[in-house]
Amino acid sequence: MTTADICRCQAVCLTNRAAALKMLNRLPEALEDCRSAMTRDRGYVKAYTRAARYHLQRAEMEQAHDCLQDLSPESLTEEESAEIEKIDAEIRELHADMSKLEQVRSEFRPVRTTCRTVLKLSVLAKLQLMAAGD
Repeated sequence: MTTADICRCQAVCLTNRAAALKMLNRLPEALEDCRSAMTRDRGYVKAYTRAARYHLQRAEMEQAHDCLQDLSPESLTEEESAEIEKIDAEIRELHADMSKLEQVRSEFRPVRTTCRTVLKLSVLAKLQLMAAGD
């Protein structure tokens, strides 16, 4: 068995362990295993795609994107390219959703401020009524 074979075997094992850790909801550890797998075998695409997906689950879009940037497109199979395109689409969709959320959030800031003001005035009025009743 060559050193490259051993490194590939280690990468596969670490990536599989990452999947098990993810199922146990231990994403930070799963990501660490993916990173270790990537350093052992830079050509093991599954480690990169899993890491990207795990980052997406944590809403870490930039890190997910960075995982995929380390791959060289010419060495990918059609299936791997399709998987990466799917993840890229999810990243774009998540970016769009985050932008919409921020827009809605900014639209509701004045409403939230107004509600707080009304609530404060209501409490003050109640306190004044209570004080007047003494």
